[in-house]
Amino acid sequence: MAKKKNIIITGANSGIGFAAVKQFLADGFRVVGVDIQTNKMSEFIVNSDFHMAEADLSDVQQAESLMPKLEQSQLIPDILINAAGIREITPVLELSAESFKKVIDINLTAAFILSRDAARLWSKLEKQGCVINIASVSGLMAEPARAAYVSSKHAVIGLTKQLAMEFGSKGIRVNSISPGVIQTELTEEYFQDDEMVQLIKDNHALHTWGQPNDIVSCMKYLASDDAHFITGSNFVIDGGWTAGKKL
Repeated sequence: MAKKKNIIITGANSGIGFAAVKQFLADGFRVVGVDIQTNKMSEFIVNSDFHMAEADLSDVQQAESLMPKLEQSQLIPDILINAAGIREITPVLELSAESFKKVIDINLTAAFILSRDAARLWSKLEKQGCVINIASVSGLMAEPARAAYVSSKHAVIGLTKQLAMEFGSKGIRVNSISPGVIQTELTEEYFQDDEMVQLIKDNHALHTWGQPNDIVSCMKYLASDDAHFITGSNFVIDGGWTAGKKL
């Protein structure tokens, strides 16, 4: 029987990260779910293949301590999914440096630290690996009152390409996924407003929005051997959000 693969998923307590934990467990992976909150993913504790790690990824020390702890626990990852993310809705003129930095710390710096540390471990063990970063269509365009989020997601796509270039010779693949509007806890407020719902529909070529599993399906492909020749790529899954807008 093939050895179970280990997969680390950050942002595992909600949204896309939570959906990914559920799917990869169902697919027979050994999953480590990482989040500052653990209330929702605690339902998976009954599964012996699930391990929970509580961590504030905006804290550099906590982020940098994660990979050594996993190595010590014999949970060396085969795949790393950086899905943790936050966003602000604040006009630039009202946005504090502290708020800007917190978004950058979680969305970008944590992804850098965990990807770097995973690659260090894989290199030491002469092991191939796979990193999947969750970016956003906000990493391809500007959006109202989201300077920190937009900046962080543009940077995540750039980081993905940089890491892919540097790690490719080691057999480490790095790709990103840019979701459009996905119905999660982060966006739920949009769907409480009928005008916003209509606006979301009107701005998607498919006239609808996405669900977390639409993104998880792409994760599964990128984590599989079928994607062995794919690295440095950004997969846009947005229902046509960035294809064009009505004038």
